[in-house]
Amino acid sequence: MTARLQQIYSQSPHLGGDNGVRIQDAGRTLFTDLNNVQQLDVQGYKPGNGAVYPSTWFAMQLKQAAQLIKSGVGLEVANINLGGWDTHGDQGSSMGYQANMLQVFSDGIAAFYQDLGTAMQNVMVLTMTEFGRTAEGHGSKGTDHGNAACWFALGGGVRGGVYGKWP
Repeated sequence: MTARLQQIYSQSPHLGGDNGVRIQDAGRTLFTDLNNVQQLDVQGYKPGNGAVYPSTWFAMQLKQAAQLIKSGVGLEVANINLGGWDTHGDQGSSMGYQANMLQVFSDGIAAFYQDLGTAMQNVMVLTMTEFGRTAEGHGSKGTDHGNAACWFALGGGVRGGVYGKWP
């Protein structure tokens, strides 16, 4: 696949006018980035500061992001997903499904933060959801979609506190 893409991106930029030049520039960037990532020793990566990542998919994504940040390849934005929050029923209590999801979330973020150490001064983590939840449960032991959502931000440039009001 790489050889095919190199062939496409190496074609004369004049074939596509201004778009051809932009496509060729994007191709150079792509192959530079791929080369940088291929130089990383993913299997041999050792988290810093005694951090231990849990063996969840979410934590493994955070670990990869930490490695990219610490390697200096120029990572500016990463998108990491933790699905499974659409809990209309049977959320449970402190030992239920939602509590387990929150544990996966917090354990992963804590390992990432510990791993980066002082590098967190130049990193911001922003967590968000595409929909909010009501605070009050209903008859099937879950919550409905609501008007408010909780976003968390942490990192060196973040001033702590709670902002906004629950509608």
